[in-house]
Amino acid sequence: MQHVLVFRCEKARQFRAVVLLLLLGSFPAFGQQDDLDRDYEPVIITGNQLTDFITTSTSQLFLYKYTAATGSWEQIPFQFDNVDGSGSYFGEADGLLDANDELAFMAKDMGDRAPNYSWIDDANSRNYHRYEITVTDGTDADKKAWAYLYRSNTLTYTPTTDYI
Repeated sequence: MQHVLVFRCEKARQFRAVVLLLLLGSFPAFGQQDDLDRDYEPVIITGNQLTDFITTSTSQLFLYKYTAATGSWEQIPFQFDNVDGSGSYFGEADGLLDANDELAFMAKDMGDRAPNYSWIDDANSRNYHRYEITVTDGTDADKKAWAYLYRSNTLTYTPTTDYI
């Protein structure tokens, strides 16, 4: 099963989420390329939107983009922010994804939509669901980009870009 998160950018710097659960292979995914023009906008997803990964170690979660022209996958920079029940970012981090925690990454790092049958080259990730994250520009519904959140016990964090 693949989970799909759809985000719409309603205004600059504001993303609203609608969560859709779709069965793997339930729709075609060909010909959809990244044309989102939101270079310096963060995408923030709360843990309660990633229900299959709640209580998973954040060290086992990895974000990728797909490039249709080459059929290749690339890990993109991301971070998990620990947020406690009161909304504070300064509490004790437990290393597990909780409902309050936040996944943050930049919209400009997203890629094309991957075919449903295409996964990263990591056998362990196939033991888990993945999340397809779609961000849509609220000023132009035709402009979209995609990222994929995978779980794996064997991957390491290796993005080629670092913002900090």
